[in-house]
Amino acid sequence: MAGSSRDRSREIRRLLEHALPGHAVRSIVQAGEGADHVAFEVNGELIVRFATEPDPVSRAMQVRAEVRVLAAVKALSPPAVPEPLLAAEDDGVLVYRKILGTPLLHLRADLPHLDLARFGEVIGEFLSRLHQALHQQDAALRP
Repeated sequence: MAGSSRDRSREIRRLLEHALPGHAVRSIVQAGEGADHVAFEVNGELIVRFATEPDPVSRAMQVRAEVRVLAAVKALSPPAVPEPLLAAEDDGVLVYRKILGTPLLHLRADLPHLDLARFGEVIGEFLSRLHQALHQQDAALRP
């Protein structure tokens, strides 16, 4: 896996030329990073996420698991959920269209009257349904 921003830009261009022929890359900006990934925004419309896991087997498993969880969340969630356009497991890469809006994390300061108890109940119910759906998926995949 490439490390520098310049290397990542080349890798992003290569991936997108192969996966989305004719999709011109005009801009690449680092969008953020988490404990297990670094993300780039392409043309203000795509997100390209690289897993930072160094082990290729674990990295591929991480991508497969994320695709599976995104599909389960999409089936249960009224808000938009990223849909992978490309899941390059060996490279630890996911590409999906950027979802417009403001992350809830950024809204909290602007919502002083948010009923956190009710919000917690709704999120808890959602996570319970998601856990059940993933458990059912696992059971269906077992021989």
